[in-house]
Amino acid sequence: MTVYYTALDTAAGKKGKKASQKVQKIICTGNVEVSKKEWLGTSKKMIYLEKERQVILLEDAKAYQGQNMVSGEKIVYYMDEGRSEVVGGKRTSTTVGDKGKGGKKPSRVNMTIIQK
Repeated sequence: MTVYYTALDTAAGKKGKKASQKVQKIICTGNVEVSKKEWLGTSKKMIYLEKERQVILLEDAKAYQGQNMVSGEKIVYYMDEGRSEVVGGKRTSTTVGDKGKGGKKPSRVNMTIIQK
């Protein structure tokens, strides 16, 4: 994990306040897992952007909510909105149906939805 910080605020130190830095960006590589409430994202690389409040999953990106799963080339999770955007790859398919039953169609993302 590599953490990038904002520049040190030396002006605050001159005014008698404690000089501080804030996290600007975090990059993680390896088997990455990120979760928020019922949402779970996994990938080989993750980039967190503080200003944009986004988690970007790259390389074998997958997102789970309950038994439902979606995967693609890149998944962007918008933390404040609680939603994700999936960008597909070249060779993926979509499966929608009851416990894997259903047709496969060429598509940009891979998705499995378990109906109750």
